[in-house]
Amino acid sequence: MKKQYYREIDPPSMSGLVELVGSHFPDNPALSYVDGDGFSYREVVTVAWQLADLLDRKKVKKGAHVMLLSQSNPWWAVAYLGITASGRVVVPVLPDFPAEDIAHIIDHSDSGVALVSAKLLSRMKNTGKKIPVFGIEGFAEISKGGEYHPQDPAERSQELSEDLFQKAMAYFREHSVDPEELCSIIYTSGTTGMSKGVMLSHRNICSDGNSANVVPPQKLVENTISILPLSHAYECTIGLITTMTRGCHIHYLRRNLAPATLMPALKKIRPEMMMSVPLLLEKIYRKQILPQLTGKAVTRFLYK
Repeated sequence: MKKQYYREIDPPSMSGLVELVGSHFPDNPALSYVDGDGFSYREVVTVAWQLADLLDRKKVKKGAHVMLLSQSNPWWAVAYLGITASGRVVVPVLPDFPAEDIAHIIDHSDSGVALVSAKLLSRMKNTGKKIPVFGIEGFAEISKGGEYHPQDPAERSQELSEDLFQKAMAYFREHSVDPEELCSIIYTSGTTGMSKGVMLSHRNICSDGNSANVVPPQKLVENTISILPLSHAYECTIGLITTMTRGCHIHYLRRNLAPATLMPALKKIRPEMMMSVPLLLEKIYRKQILPQLTGKAVTRFLYK
């Protein structure tokens, strides 16, 4: 029989995804920065449960809307799973949205709590909204006017144990989410005014993730890099959810995306797969490839 390198999410929900990766790939490296340590799938499940447990203790009920405001990184992915696999609804926000748009999304989505990265904390404060805020890098609660020091994934993973992992797996099995329940409200940039929210169920997202498994080559893909915003459905579905069903190691850039930061990262980790868009590829071509083709008289002549 031909070996299968991926598995479908069953049931098609985020709690099903957590159980899948925890059962089949616990010791695989899962999420990390290009230049640093990260989480194994065992640690992803455990830290996602720690967030779910925190929301339980803060009386954030099942079905409540939780805003996620952060650049793409390992913590974003773990927070997404912790929110959705425990039955809450995630509201991802593009990291380049201004404070006015973020304030609109908080009101429009009825978000009652927010997880925010250290880099975007000042923008969150500028919204003037009085909702509980937690730092996404470590889940520390941020008091009024307070600041927090982001945690590196390696710091959190050192605290984890096998007992916590088993407790986390039991929690997500017990709190299995109905695939028809609302999973995410996505706000993309509006063309004629403020952003509009798109409501997606667990089945909507997971069925896309399952279907996308036929798109990449049917071979073992172990190493990927994620460069597009996870708050977009494209990167979140294929770059994160589909990729996790294969037990892949997903890398994130610590600095802003640019050819000058991406090219060294590609050379370092040599990913077998990457999601991209034409505009980015055109930038890489103009800044990295075209100068090599036109920099000398001989290559300029041949290029013509």
